[in-house]
Amino acid sequence: MGGLSVDATAEREDMLAAAVVKAVEASGAYAGSIFLRSRDRRSIVLAASCGAPPSLLGGWRRIAVSSPIPAAAAFRSGRTIHLAGADETARRYPQLAVALPYAFGSCSVPVGAGGETFGALAVVWAAPHGSDKLPKSRRRQLRAIANRLGASLAALRARTGDPLDCDPQAVPVETPAPSAPSVRAGLFDWDLPTGTLTGDDELCAIFGIDPGVFDDRAETLASRLHPGDRAAFRAVARVAAAEGRCTARSLRIREGEGDVRYNTVELWGHVPERGDERARRHLVGVVIDARAGRAAAVAAERLRDGLFSLAPDGRVAYANRSLGQLLGVPGEALLGQCLWDVLPWLADPAFEDRYRSVMISQTPASFLACRPPDQWLAFSLHPGADGVTGRAVPVGQPPSAQAPQAAASR
Repeated sequence: MGGLSVDATAEREDMLAAAVVKAVEASGAYAGSIFLRSRDRRSIVLAASCGAPPSLLGGWRRIAVSSPIPAAAAFRSGRTIHLAGADETARRYPQLAVALPYAFGSCSVPVGAGGETFGALAVVWAAPHGSDKLPKSRRRQLRAIANRLGASLAALRARTGDPLDCDPQAVPVETPAPSAPSVRAGLFDWDLPTGTLTGDDELCAIFGIDPGVFDDRAETLASRLHPGDRAAFRAVARVAAAEGRCTARSLRIREGEGDVRYNTVELWGHVPERGDERARRHLVGVVIDARAGRAAAVAAERLRDGLFSLAPDGRVAYANRSLGQLLGVPGEALLGQCLWDVLPWLADPAFEDRYRSVMISQTPASFLACRPPDQWLAFSLHPGADGVTGRAVPVGQPPSAQAPQAAASR
């Protein structure tokens, strides 16, 4: 992007990120990509992605304009290229089908304005039944999103001189696939001497209070707590006022009016160390409701099966203790790594390809692997737009492995 200013670059990246997320949401796809033309106009270059990371796209980071690839065809022709599934992809774009032999559908549309094409936008969805067409209404939405992006890019060029070219060496903008948050966080500012507590809408939602009627009183929030936790809540204010600090506190909040069910949250806060006396009497902090993530992790740790979660790029985001025991590797050593990079006996391209297949086709899969010397494990992979949940369990030696051993022992 040459001498383009930092602000202009950031503005372009924000446009691309917002557009690719809207495209994924509007189409119901699990992944999307935006390609922009190169400086020499001979290729289009991956500029932004949502859902599937660039590492899954392999050699498709840069595509020759003349290539028989849907995104290039959309850029070249200015038309929508809609492929309902693997069969249609193989028939119309065999090169793509050979490189990515998985069950998926795709739709690619041009991005441009004023008769000029800047790039292409493409989305991908699972098509496990061979053919799953994207409805015409959603294809129209994709075109509308692409057209709005093209108009915004043209306006950016007019204001800043951005040539709208993409450097093949530039790092693409990556955005996670839209998903329901597992953690909620509500912010607050508590005036300790007066008891006035102002909070955002999320804080009110966590405490089950209508933001429109919240009276900004700490005691109102305390009334929503389990009776056994109210003293601890008041102690937060005393400790903060006396010592200028606040340690984390676990609090139980009543689920609803008159409800006997309680949800546990964490309160974190601190008193500003600098500023005038008025500022130092304020406790500012956050109430964190992580019930889904916490409960799931606790439940997973109780199981003897090995459970793990992989990010879209294949790196381990979570591993329970049982998985570490089955694999013979501490769970901490797995986090942030790909299993096939950590474990030599999984360093087979077939295992990595199985993960790639699961992510792109969004279809569950399973396979067997032998942990030396003779411990066989059955792995099952269950995909979603934001990654893969995996399970590993010990199994007996498969017949296909027994035969060679029997022959060798004769």
